[in-house]
Amino acid sequence: SEIIPNYNELIAAINNPEKVGQYINKMPQFLKNGQKIPAEYLDKLAGKNQSEIIPGITRGAFPDENAIYRLMEDKEIKNIVGLYYDSDKTQVDDLGETLKKEDFSGIESHEKLNLQGYSVDDYIQTGEYLFKKYSQKLDTFIHCNAGSDRTGLIAAVMQFFAGFDRSLIENNAKNSGMNEVFTAQLKNI
Repeated sequence: SEIIPNYNELIAAINNPEKVGQYINKMPQFLKNGQKIPAEYLDKLAGKNQSEIIPGITRGAFPDENAIYRLMEDKEIKNIVGLYYDSDKTQVDDLGETLKKEDFSGIESHEKLNLQGYSVDDYIQTGEYLFKKYSQKLDTFIHCNAGSDRTGLIAAVMQFFAGFDRSLIENNAKNSGMNEVFTAQLKNI
């Protein structure tokens, strides 16, 4: 039988959206070790790593079609922002094609931002741009692949511009599964 890597962590992630990013960040190491996560468990993780950045703006992992339906229905999402690296571009472009389907006619915009090689200052400028553009729209979903590192740093910047207390921003980042490289950058915001 197939051994599921870190099974207890997987079940915790399925049951607790704040743990999904932490688990997803470990997946490249699982694959490198030749381990696989069965599709039925991946389906349970899809769309789970979602939380509100500021009122009306939700963040999370790369959404599948079911997650998009839920976001449209539950949160009335009309705008989607994908934060990607060069290695994610095809996946983000495919999402753009998916959003052209009639089922997703309620999605008004799909903005794609390539963060490859970004410095902390670039993240700050991007977070400020997104805050100014979407903070009054109350209908936006921002994602990367796992919804924790790139999206987490952008979320922290947006919360900073919204006037959140620094300790709350840092706590939100750590609870979302942001890795230590990105967490270390919080002091620069």
